[in-house]
Amino acid sequence: MNNVFLVTRPIQYINVLNLPVKIEGDILLLVNSFEGWKDICELAENDHKRWKKVVCLSTHKEVIRWILKNRKDTTNFYTYSDNGISWHVLFFVLRKIKFHVYEEGWATYSHYPRNLIKIVLSLNLNAGTFLGGSRFVKSIYIYNRWLHKALFPGNRKTLIEFRKPMIQFLLETPFSDKFVYSGIDEFKGKNVLLYITNWNYNIIIDQILLEYDDFIKVIKPHPRYKRNNSNDSKFDHIIDGQYIAEIIIAQLISHANKLVIVHECSTAMLYFAHQSNVIEINLRAQLSDTEEYMRIRKAIENSNQS
Repeated sequence: MNNVFLVTRPIQYINVLNLPVKIEGDILLLVNSFEGWKDICELAENDHKRWKKVVCLSTHKEVIRWILKNRKDTTNFYTYSDNGISWHVLFFVLRKIKFHVYEEGWATYSHYPRNLIKIVLSLNLNAGTFLGGSRFVKSIYIYNRWLHKALFPGNRKTLIEFRKPMIQFLLETPFSDKFVYSGIDEFKGKNVLLYITNWNYNIIIDQILLEYDDFIKVIKPHPRYKRNNSNDSKFDHIIDGQYIAEIIIAQLISHANKLVIVHECSTAMLYFAHQSNVIEINLRAQLSDTEEYMRIRKAIENSNQS
């Protein structure tokens, strides 16, 4: 019988490695929905101790077909989400499998769905209104157990923290160069502006670049960001989307003289809420659709100060 782990983004693979679960001779499902997925697929395929099989799939539909085909040989299934009726139906069909959900950024601490009809359906089906809330999920792996308890006091699922806090794990673990940007020493002692993109380029950044004209300007595209040469040319350095933002931020904090980070409610910045030596510019901070992100961010900041 097999333990199966589903990954659709680079940071999810890092989180899987940080799970307090012995991974030895298990199966990794990797969806090619991000830049550099082939590199991570190759990296995992060479990690024979952890993975006896790495299955690289193109779509979530292929994931579902694979699970259905191999359900009799699967004991535990670790996924980044149980959000949506489709997941709930799949869990019902495969209810003999033990499902576990691991942290997926700030969505982990969000209430969903936000559509009233979907909320009613989710409650009636007992599909849950937060990550890991489905009645078929056995346990939830998270970094901030105290925050989850505060936000979802009615949760009865087992909450398990990762082996190490995110930043500690990133700094102490010797990752492959598939994850770590090798040119980080270029920024030692320098003033650096890092722009972490969303799925699209935000033209508001152009004015900010002018305000920090004497800073080295670095763009770190989202793994699903579509590159544009005219936008890329405004920056001194381009860090490929496959590199993990959390690792890059941690490295820059220790290397740069002054650091400005521009983002749009980036999940990565939730893990650096306590960094007083970083100038942070959130391009979406005042928009109504980001209220939940800002609420979660504020709760983390208050906890760090207490």
